[in-house]
Amino acid sequence: MTHSIIDFLGSQRQHISRVLSSFADTKAAELALVNQWGQDVLDRLIEFTSRGKMIRGALVVLGDSLVGDSSMEPPRNDVLRAAAALELVQSFLLIHDDIMDQDFTRRGKPSIFAQYAEIPRMKTDGRFTPEDAENGELSRRFGEAMGICAGDIAMLLAFELLAGLETDAPTQAAILGMCAREIGWVGVAQMNDVYHGSTSHPAAEEEILNLYRYKTGRYTFSLPLLVGSTLCGLGESDRMKLSSFGEHLGTLFQIKDDDLGIWGDEVETGKPVGSDIAADKQTLHRLYLLQSLNDSERARVKGLFGTEGGGVVSEIRELLSANGVQERIFGIVRQHAEVARDLVRSLNSVNARGKELLTDLVEYNLTRRA
Repeated sequence: MTHSIIDFLGSQRQHISRVLSSFADTKAAELALVNQWGQDVLDRLIEFTSRGKMIRGALVVLGDSLVGDSSMEPPRNDVLRAAAALELVQSFLLIHDDIMDQDFTRRGKPSIFAQYAEIPRMKTDGRFTPEDAENGELSRRFGEAMGICAGDIAMLLAFELLAGLETDAPTQAAILGMCAREIGWVGVAQMNDVYHGSTSHPAAEEEILNLYRYKTGRYTFSLPLLVGSTLCGLGESDRMKLSSFGEHLGTLFQIKDDDLGIWGDEVETGKPVGSDIAADKQTLHRLYLLQSLNDSERARVKGLFGTEGGGVVSEIRELLSANGVQERIFGIVRQHAEVARDLVRSLNSVNARGKELLTDLVEYNLTRRA
């Protein structure tokens, strides 16, 4: 693999961060008029968003560069506004996801709701007594409520950015519509994820793959590429191929994410290793492992999921390797990667540089460590 996609993704962060900071500056006085939390939530959201890899935002820029001259420096203002908007959408989803999963760490620092949960502990003259702070319950509830508000604000700020695009009205309406639709699909997919995390009803393979497709894959890859390629006027046939490309790449991405959740380095991923095991998330790894065991062993191993500890993670790792699950997972990943490559080769109106970057994106996701 070449390093062009890594260089490209990294080079867009400064552009997107600049637009986010500028947008925050325009909103600061307005939100501060509401109350003291306006500036507070804005500062936290921009800091949180700016710590991300900004892959989705960079893919908006990539999508816009697929037609004509591929120099794409500097990206157009409309493109960067749309890129910043999708990064705020990502923040909205992560903030709410952390509350639902009770993940107290995100991107190597306390998650947004965990940050807010500390505020009552620091108050000496507010509604929370020292006893409340000690037992933590009111602090936790406060943090979760404030986190929900912060996530909602991030999404609404994203749509304000999109509503300010200076493109023609049909293009703007198409982008607003596709963003609303895709985010809605993420929400419905998340509901099934929550359901399967709260019931003993096992998720079938197709349910898990649908979760990967609609909770992660489409909004991570299909949506930003569609937004960018819509802004540059790419034809419908190629945009539909990009949409399918995003689904396959997104499925690969989520399977790889699950893999890193078991085998990764916490310093690199910024998230506790084994958190999906502790939460008993119904992943392909879990499904295939349980399928590979006899009845008595299956019952014992099933009990490991939903528990914490390095020993549990180590045992799950050993079982995944010993029962051929890892090789089966790698086979599925390779299949999705090959379909994605074929779709790139079939694009009719995309320039050579764009095809190279899209192909590199597949290779990057096959080998990423965070």
